[in-house]
Amino acid sequence: MVFMRRSWRVGVVCALASGVVVSATGTAGAQQVTGPSSIEISQTRTSPDIPSGFCLPAFLALRHTTFEDSSIFRLNVIVSAPLCDPIDPVAAVYAMPLEGGAWPQTLVETKGFRVQEPGTTQITFTKRCAPVQFDVINGPTPPTVAPWGPYHGPLLFPFDTNSARQHVGCGPAPVIPEVPTALILPISTAVLLGGAAALVTVRRRRSLA
Repeated sequence: MVFMRRSWRVGVVCALASGVVVSATGTAGAQQVTGPSSIEISQTRTSPDIPSGFCLPAFLALRHTTFEDSSIFRLNVIVSAPLCDPIDPVAAVYAMPLEGGAWPQTLVETKGFRVQEPGTTQITFTKRCAPVQFDVINGPTPPTVAPWGPYHGPLLFPFDTNSARQHVGCGPAPVIPEVPTALILPISTAVLLGGAAALVTVRRRRSLA
């Protein structure tokens, strides 16, 4: 996951509040729900003028755009050329605690899809009253995630946190750090130590002068 990591302890309560009930009989790569789904996936293929047998690695062939309004969040995955190796991402909805905060988060629903041929895949998440996290993940989706573990797999576009979205639902917006404290502290310590080392170096240079 990017480091917006998150989680909402009352995922089942959130799911019930929004009319979604998780079923344990989902197929591999997809967790099915009874009631209204929050995930819709549509794929449109294109026919680019490229040599037969030509392919590209995903980091060269994939790009994305997003759209959001009061009712949906949409991630458009655009494939410009055939991928040399297919990717099987998972669209996931994680519920966040109703009482506020960001962790732990509980898995509510997943839908898997394949990306390989040129075209566009639209992943549309429907916003309801429950506070949730919308992710498109290239890896495992454990039933509960938090900064202290377990983690889910990386986002399909791991260097763009805007490719995921936290929807606060009908309540007030929670205070959600973008980076877990466990990661901030080592970084802050490194910065402070680096600054101290630089200061010592400057003082040494001055004393030598």
